[in-house]
Amino acid sequence: VCSAHRTGRAVDLMVGAAPGGRPDSSADANRLAQSRNPAYLWLVANADRYGFYNYTFEPWHWEWAGTP
Repeated sequence: VCSAHRTGRAVDLMVGAAPGGRPDSSADANRLAQSRNPAYLWLVANADRYGFYNYTFEPWHWEWAGTP
């Protein structure tokens, strides 16, 4: 059970935060705010073109699966 961050295949990206929230908070209000952020929406629409996918519970967490 090894974090994908340790393998070099995962990255946490700043996709905003709810007012008063931390960028890595999994509170519902924070995840909702992040899911409406333009950076997150761009990632959802384009990341797979570069071999990345999102761990949905953490909008900031993206992993590289390789070239599609």
